[in-house]
Amino acid sequence: MKLDKIEVAPGFVDDADISYYIDLINRLEKDELDNFMVVQDGKRRTLIFGNYENDIKNKLLARPTMDLFKGEELVKVRSLISKILDKIKDFYSVTDDLYMCSMFVAKQYPGAEVGMHSDVDNGVNLHFEYSAVLYLNTLKVGGELKFVSLNYSHKPEKGDLVFFPSKTTGMHYVKPVEEDRYSLCFWTTKDKNFELK
Repeated sequence: MKLDKIEVAPGFVDDADISYYIDLINRLEKDELDNFMVVQDGKRRTLIFGNYENDIKNKLLARPTMDLFKGEELVKVRSLISKILDKIKDFYSVTDDLYMCSMFVAKQYPGAEVGMHSDVDNGVNLHFEYSAVLYLNTLKVGGELKFVSLNYSHKPEKGDLVFFPSKTTGMHYVKPVEEDRYSLCFWTTKDKNFELK
């Protein structure tokens, strides 16, 4: 059983797609900055798609919609989501329906880090099944993804897709970066009520 297994799919996207998604992130940051969550004095910027358990309980449904993607962008993003779902289902032998419930478009600047956290946020997002991060650039120094209880660390390379069970891999963090870091983050669910529309 691959319960705690963290998997890396190197070269999950090619250089052309990597350039495309970096350009997309830069466009969204320029055009939609008011919709980004900006923390660490602007060093971390994240555009969040999808709803969380607390959002639905509190009827907070004001997050941006996929309508922010223009024309071909939406087709490309939907295709990427489908490819990631297929990869996760295949690796973990998932036979149930699996849906994408959340996506982060993320750009970090030098000095940014992601603190210690669990993807199910201490029981807030128990509908999360699998988490995935697509890395769009290689960093010379920093940016390692570290899982504390599993004693596992991954130094991302551009094109890597890292994915893992959201509930059982425990606390993890990202070491500080010294240059711009681009990534797309995804969370899946078996609960169609949380499907990213």
